[in-house]
Amino acid sequence: MRRKWTWSLLLGCPFAFGCGAASMVIKPPVEQKCASYGLRGCDQLVDGVVLYVNGDKDAAVLALKRGAAANSPAQLRPFAGAIKSVISGETGQEIAEILADDVQAPAGPVVVAATTNMDGATTGPASAPGSGATATPVATQSVPRTDPVLENLALALAAAVDPSRLFTESVSPQREPTKTVCEVAGSNSTCVRKGTGPFVITDAITPSACKADLFIGASDYTGKMSWLVQTNSPGFHGAHFLLRSDQWLTVAARGVPTNADGDDRCIVTWAGFRPRMVPLSLGAASE
Repeated sequence: MRRKWTWSLLLGCPFAFGCGAASMVIKPPVEQKCASYGLRGCDQLVDGVVLYVNGDKDAAVLALKRGAAANSPAQLRPFAGAIKSVISGETGQEIAEILADDVQAPAGPVVVAATTNMDGATTGPASAPGSGATATPVATQSVPRTDPVLENLALALAAAVDPSRLFTESVSPQREPTKTVCEVAGSNSTCVRKGTGPFVITDAITPSACKADLFIGASDYTGKMSWLVQTNSPGFHGAHFLLRSDQWLTVAARGVPTNADGDDRCIVTWAGFRPRMVPLSLGAASE
């Protein structure tokens, strides 16, 4: 039996990657709605909704317009209506209106008209009816439409330098209230989870003054690590460690019990970005 999403908007409580409670609550049902209607550009449409809820309205409108451009008005119309059922209040109404602007926009050619007067001379805009002037189309120019495949590829490639997709955080595993016991490289250790992917970790470092062995990695729901990298100085920089959507970013202090006093110098400062996924349907449609 399919689950029917009936979430309303919740604000506050941002989690590690800055998406906040709003993202965790509204993103799944919006993604489900977009996929159920078979829309293209769902990545941009979902990003736009989340950005709008989080208050970044300029970036949200841009993302919504880009996602909408990959679909026809008939495809967008039910999705625009569904947004109001997912997000209650004025916020949902405003997002639906932004999408409705694209739904109602004319998709045909733009006709540039000129006026021919009684002497046969071409003048400016058409005169009022009954003036003897006739409106004659002198140029027809189609509105250029961005290739959705190329646009999605460009956005995906730009994710690593897009400020809205970049994140940096410092974590002290021994001082986090959510720390748990784990096993790292054969030793009982202290671990803390900081959020789920997809995410690409590019940099991480621990100050040289820290005497404990600190690590960063990806773990599954059982706590098993799929990859693990030590961050003690000099750390790593310019890497591309992938955190999948079913994995948690995990920071660990190896061989340190959870009841040990934390050292203020034992922190992991990491950086990375949330990638954009190019829908496979776009590539298939262009072939």
